[in-house]
Amino acid sequence: VQRFLADLNTFTELLANAINLYSGGPLRGTELNLILYKNTSIKDRSMLYNKDAGMFFVKTDYNKTNNITRKERVSYRYLTPVLSRIVIIYVAAVLPLRDYI
Repeated sequence: VQRFLADLNTFTELLANAINLYSGGPLRGTELNLILYKNTSIKDRSMLYNKDAGMFFVKTDYNKTNNITRKERVSYRYLTPVLSRIVIIYVAAVLPLRDYI
């Protein structure tokens, strides 16, 4: 179990890097930390699936000028089809298994 969790942690880091590299322009550290795959009581999820395109996209609303302008600027970054399939498996199968353990 410990080995699985350690490998999962490594995979999660690699997946975050892949999302950063293959979703258009690089995300800033604060944007990457705010990516959520499920809703919380405080914030809606930022990773969504476009059924028509068959791809996930990441919605980021953080911008370094938010504090100055008081306006959110939303950007959408689509993942590649292959990376989208990996994310589907990760969210639908791997994370529930991790939570079960």
